[in-house]
Amino acid sequence: MKPFSFYQPTRLHFGAGTRNSTGEIVKEVAERVLFVVDPGLKKAIPDMVQDVRESLTRAGISFVEFDRVKPNPTLEDIQDGAHKARD
Repeated sequence: MKPFSFYQPTRLHFGAGTRNSTGEIVKEVAERVLFVVDPGLKKAIPDMVQDVRESLTRAGISFVEFDRVKPNPTLEDIQDGAHKARD
């Protein structure tokens, strides 16, 4: 493999209730997003996941939810997520 460089700056937001600002934060960089949610998280804390959905909607962000995330995904799992993103 040839040497290469990869740079991906990541901004993280922390704090109580930050999830309610998700839409405004996303609005700075996108109009549409793939909202990836772990099914266990969705089941354990559905109110938090709903808060994110509502925040995206309030900000006018179009989103598609993908909740078929699992540990050690297979190629098929990854392709499913990619297909959902393209749609």
